[in-house]
Amino acid sequence: MTSFKMNKAVLGNLVKEFRGKVSAEHVREALSEANGRYALARSVLLRRTNQVQQTREECTIVLESPARAEAKKRHLEEINKFHKLKKSLTGDELLRLEQQIDRKVIEWNKKNELRPNYFDCHGMTRGGAVLFARRMLERHADRTLEHKVFEFETGQGHHSKDKVPVIKEGLLGLFNGSARCRAVPKQHNPGVIVVTFC
Repeated sequence: MTSFKMNKAVLGNLVKEFRGKVSAEHVREALSEANGRYALARSVLLRRTNQVQQTREECTIVLESPARAEAKKRHLEEINKFHKLKKSLTGDELLRLEQQIDRKVIEWNKKNELRPNYFDCHGMTRGGAVLFARRMLERHADRTLEHKVFEFETGQGHHSKDKVPVIKEGLLGLFNGSARCRAVPKQHNPGVIVVTFC
């Protein structure tokens, strides 16, 4: 009698944990394969959900329209002009210019969204990108983010000083420093960070 209640409780806990990722039937199968052992069943389910996520990533191809590609090119040319101006500024003037650059990138994202929960951080300052991402986390804090996925296009640092991907490093540090989410470079495009909320 006790083991039946325990199995029912284990089943309930696993169904709750993996809701939206796998069906209750898959949970029952994993629990059966694991002979009722929670940790082993959870391991099986985590492996399955990671395979599903990887398959989804591999199948997701978003084509950029020629109009959006041209708009992005013009946008980045304008942002690059501002970055060149930074070399001649100091103090408050430099800070104001960096804030202007970051605002322009955020506005561009609002007007030219590629898909929901996808943010293109190209051209931002490291501090601006981290602040933007932190505000996005705070804005979504009252919503259920469990199992939600966000993507941040950071690039790989090809246009950065010393070829160091400072935005990518800053965002990975922010997200992986949070207990609420996990961030990894996208498997087939390391210039994009995939943030999954736990």
